[in-house]
Amino acid sequence: MDALRERLRRELAAARRRTLELVEATSAADLARRADAALGPGIWDLGHLASFEDLWGVRRVLGESERVSAPELDELYDAFEQPRSKRCDLPLLDRDGALELLERVRARTLEGLERARLTDGDDLVRSGYVWSMLVQHEAQHQETLLQSLQHLGVAIPTADPMAGEPRAEQAPAVDDEQRIQLPGAEVVIGGQTEWGPYDNERPRHAVELAPFALDRYPLTNRRFLAFVEAGCYARSELWTAEGRSWLARCGARSPAGWTRNDDGRWSVRRFGRQIAVDPREPVQHISCHEAEAFATWVGARLPTEFEWEHAATAGGARAPYPWGTPQIDEARANCDGRRDGPAPVGSFPRGASPLGIEQMLGDVHEWTASSFDGYRGFEPFPYPEYSQVFFDRGYRVLRGSSWAAAGALARVTYRNWDLPERRQIFAGCRLAWDA
Repeated sequence: MDALRERLRRELAAARRRTLELVEATSAADLARRADAALGPGIWDLGHLASFEDLWGVRRVLGESERVSAPELDELYDAFEQPRSKRCDLPLLDRDGALELLERVRARTLEGLERARLTDGDDLVRSGYVWSMLVQHEAQHQETLLQSLQHLGVAIPTADPMAGEPRAEQAPAVDDEQRIQLPGAEVVIGGQTEWGPYDNERPRHAVELAPFALDRYPLTNRRFLAFVEAGCYARSELWTAEGRSWLARCGARSPAGWTRNDDGRWSVRRFGRQIAVDPREPVQHISCHEAEAFATWVGARLPTEFEWEHAATAGGARAPYPWGTPQIDEARANCDGRRDGPAPVGSFPRGASPLGIEQMLGDVHEWTASSFDGYRGFEPFPYPEYSQVFFDRGYRVLRGSSWAAAGALARVTYRNWDLPERRQIFAGCRLAWDA
């Protein structure tokens, strides 16, 4: 278990480094701002990270008497008690106070990790589950902070000094409309315990699927631009009733952040820079309504989440990644904030699934046709508020992960979810076709 303990220490440290990098790049004023109706101020997320880790990494492991944070912070940083629309008005810790609390809580979390019985402890600590959960939780809030920084126009640190610059030589020309045929099959859905899956990824169960086809690549800007130029936002027959209602409310006529320049060309705002829309990149910042309307326009549909997982695993996840067991690296997927946006399709042939489908992890979260609900035999763990309270509430499942998502979240069984009108998320789609 020494190797497991050391791996968990490394993962906790790596997650915290990324959080601190993002905070360092953001002014105190921008941390306190609310960038979008779907987002709260980033400063709340910092305090929430500390409060959540104090609850699960300290008090649930070492005992309630070992609390680090003040009791009044529990309600202040409870996501269900404090809706995003109200968080700017709360008496939150300032930047220095939140960072200091994060540091103190982390010291006690590591103490709990050292003491824990990882082989025969309770379900929370066995195999390091609670520390893996903390890493994933922090990664999710990093992505939320990146969504805010995108809307605020704040430049971000990336691992790639050429992030966002045109680099045609690094991605081969590919047919971005190519499809892969998948036969009907009984497939196994769900995550394995050793990957640290969330409760909504379990239990593993069999599902029968009919034959279908799936695009080899995520939907590109090139294809979506044709939809925009064809005036499809004004063609009501392409949109569902919910989609038409959303359009009437928001007036969207292109993906979030797109602007038509005086010369007729399109550009996109990306972390404070205005850059040309790259036709080879997966489209991002589209709602599920837009994804469905595009699919209708070309005679396709969105895949179900079970079809998506089957395409990523060839019938059942035996490893957390489409390509098998090697860890995520820059040759297989665009995640961990290595760039500041999606990579052109065709950039990662080594990351293909056994069925030849590419870029299923990294780049963009992919909208599916599936509503968010529990699998057969679902049991909440370690608390019902993570997943169960969102079941059957109108949320759609997104699969895969984005360029902004940490590797800790990038696995073929991971289920993200959001309301179908949301566009702040780094989301696109991939098309399915009936056989």
